[in-house]
Formats: sequence, C-alpha cells, structure tokens
Amino acid sequence: MSPLCTNSSSSPHVIRPLEGSDFDALVELFKVVFPIKYKNEFLDAWLARNPQHCLGAFGTDGQLLAFIISTQKGDGLLQIEFLGVSPLCQRGGVGTVLLGKVLDFCRKTNSRATLVPVNDPRIISWYKKHGFDFYGSPKVSPYTGDLEHAMIFSAGAVA
Repeated sequence: MSPLCTNSSSSPHVIRPLEGSDFDALVELFKVVFPIKYKNEFLDAWLARNPQHCLGAFGTDGQLLAFIISTQKGDGLLQIEFLGVSPLCQRGGVGTVLLGKVLDFCRKTNSRATLVPVNDPRIISWYKKHGFDFYGSPKVSPYTGDLEHAMIFSAGAVA
C-alpha cells in the first residue's frame, strides 16, 4: 500500500524515534526513495544509528511516511546519514520537520551536524536553505564511487 499524504505541512503525522520493529517499513520506504546502490551504506547507518536522532514520521494509520537516520561521530557532532520522504509526501514539509528536530538538538547543545556527502544540486540547495554549507573538498564515495560534497551545520548558523 502506498503512503497517503496531502503534501501539506499541516498533514497529520506523528514523529517518534524509529525502533527495531519499524525496520521492515523503513527498508520498503528506503527502496522507494533511494537508489539501490546506497543499500550497504543504509544498513551500516542503521546499525550505527543514534536512537535519539533516528526518527520517523508516521501517518495517522501508522504507516511510515518519512525518516531521518543519524549517527554520533563524537562529542558535539551528529552525522545525518539519510533523510527520506515518500514521493507522495515530498514538498509537504515533513522532511523539514524531521531535519528541524535534529537541528534543534544541535542548537540546544551547541553541536554540529554533518551530512553524508551529497551530489544532487536540488538536495544541496535544500540543505543550504536550512543552514548547511560545504566543507572540505569533494570526495569519491567508497560505497558508490560518486564524487560527493560534504556539508555541515553549525549551531550558530541561521536557518
């Protein structure tokens, strides 16, 4: 069954930490949102996840609509591994809500958040809108062989 979404930031959803029992639904949504070449990276991220910052947005029927998976990379540094939104819910604000939860934590704790490197100009623009900027030089992904840009959010940045 496809997730239903009104493409509105006011659409009803519940944000909560992802649990082991959500894994099958998470995998199904991942396969819809991301190319299969990211499968191994996704599995590594799930195993290393920071449960406090690994969240799902669920519809009123309990169906997973979107997710964010992050890992702790050290004191004051979270790495956002994946943020995925059902195609039927994209551009409706649910991804912004999930990202906002992680960035609120960063602001409260004066932490930083990095992204697994990205190479899609549309995604880069979206993260820039939320206060991320490039850091370092583009690198070749060990998972996919793609040339990717790293991005960072510092707690003092304006979103």
